[in-house]
Amino acid sequence: MDLRTEKTERSIINAFIELRAKKPLEKITVKELCQLARINKSTFYAHYSDIYELSDVLETQMVTAVIESLKPASLLFQEPGRFTAELTRAYCAQDHLIRILFSGSRSSHLVSKIHHSLLQLAAQEDPSFQTDIQRRIGLTYAIYGSYYAFMENQDCPQDELIEVLSRFSQRTGLQLSGEEPLEKMGEFFDRRLDGYEEHQLTCIEDAQEFYPFTARCLPAWEGVRVLDLGCGTGLELNYYFQLCPSAHVTGIDLAPGMLAALKEKFPGKDLTLIQGSYFDVPFGGQPYDAAVSVESLHHFTKEQKTALYRKVYRALKNGGCFVLTDYFSMSEEEEQKRRQELNRLKALQGITGETFYHYDTPLTEEHERQALKEAGFPDVECAGRWGHTSVLIARKP
Repeated sequence: MDLRTEKTERSIINAFIELRAKKPLEKITVKELCQLARINKSTFYAHYSDIYELSDVLETQMVTAVIESLKPASLLFQEPGRFTAELTRAYCAQDHLIRILFSGSRSSHLVSKIHHSLLQLAAQEDPSFQTDIQRRIGLTYAIYGSYYAFMENQDCPQDELIEVLSRFSQRTGLQLSGEEPLEKMGEFFDRRLDGYEEHQLTCIEDAQEFYPFTARCLPAWEGVRVLDLGCGTGLELNYYFQLCPSAHVTGIDLAPGMLAALKEKFPGKDLTLIQGSYFDVPFGGQPYDAAVSVESLHHFTKEQKTALYRKVYRALKNGGCFVLTDYFSMSEEEEQKRRQELNRLKALQGITGETFYHYDTPLTEEHERQALKEAGFPDVECAGRWGHTSVLIARKP
């Protein structure tokens, strides 16, 4: 485009925007636009067929500017808060022009065109998107919702608007991606209290074997003291109290509903139940003959476990043992992938801080042994194995 043509184009556009700011598109004539731009009609028609084509060209340019300011549409499903923030920020950057071009009968055109363009981009990146109803609805919800929140809240400071929309989108992003949101550990188990024991015993392979086996690995003399980490409803205690009715058991669990069910199940037994994280609850100095944990510790890192196992070691009497029954990753690659996926989901949901969320990240059995030995246990043996599940016994000299 030569300089004369470019200057004429700018004159046409500037005149149109000035008129459009004052009146609806339908009321603008080519004659008044030409007068304002100081061109004749033939010059205008050399560029555009009518006022509507001019408007459409400017609208398309606006859509392109917004889309190009975004990363790929798949960002919505990876980082929905960031996607919404960038989309809203793009609207804010063009706020004045958007409210001119897309007023009156054109008010829905911008968001409609952006929606259409992003649907196409999403389908190009992932052909399955076209048939994934949930993701399509999610994209529509995010685009239209953020746009109308932007348009209808002009009195809200832009930074605050962007932050609120981003935070809201981040919280709902997992539903948009078709993934279930992470749940806080205690809440996860309490929500599944009804039917929990049946699920554990029938849906976990060989559970009906390793729960009673674990009970048989614990000492069973009169007055024995046992620490149960993540005791839940006490599935292993169903078997253990048959072997040792006089045992004193201290159970620690995050879920109050689970602890209430455990207390109700064993009236008259010597139970001390503590609601809290076994990472935080003090165990005291050498009061226990044994500690046990069944299907509870596969949510934590090796470093977290090592610190916990040091507490367990200190809490055991000399000659005491820690019986750990859990399931393990079959390879380091599997272990790493599970941890990476948890980190991705936490980022997607905007989770920060030290609160525990339910997601299985089992270590390999070898890494579990390393954690126990680094905590001070010199002797760690595998007493039984069922597929992914093993019973490890760590002894304190």
